[in-house]
Amino acid sequence: MSTRVLCYREISTSIDFKAYLNIVNIPKHRIALSRLRTSSHHLAIETGRWHKSISIPYNDRKCIVCDKLDDEYHCVCECTLLNDLRQLYIDKYHWERPCMFKLIALMTSENETVIRKQRRKLVLFTVNT
Repeated sequence: MSTRVLCYREISTSIDFKAYLNIVNIPKHRIALSRLRTSSHHLAIETGRWHKSISIPYNDRKCIVCDKLDDEYHCVCECTLLNDLRQLYIDKYHWERPCMFKLIALMTSENETVIRKQRRKLVLFTVNT
């Protein structure tokens, strides 16, 4: 199974119009959220697949800061490089004791306040990578 499917199948249980597309009205921000949700980003979990002759083994696609698997979960919930952004823009509930269930809840939220806060962090993240 492709690494692309691993996160997407957890956060997109149906093919329909997502609330964040209407709530986030700045195209750059909407694109950043969409890329994270669809695994179309530059985290090592994806860039490791891009090496055509020899792709980097899944478990070796690590964050250069934390030396942990560099996937969507790590980026949003754990990476020490993003601690300040996480504390500013994501509710403490989601990052204090992180787990996949909280990430899924965050990524699938239709609450306007949650989506607006989340997009700020993601836009800052995408500018820095």
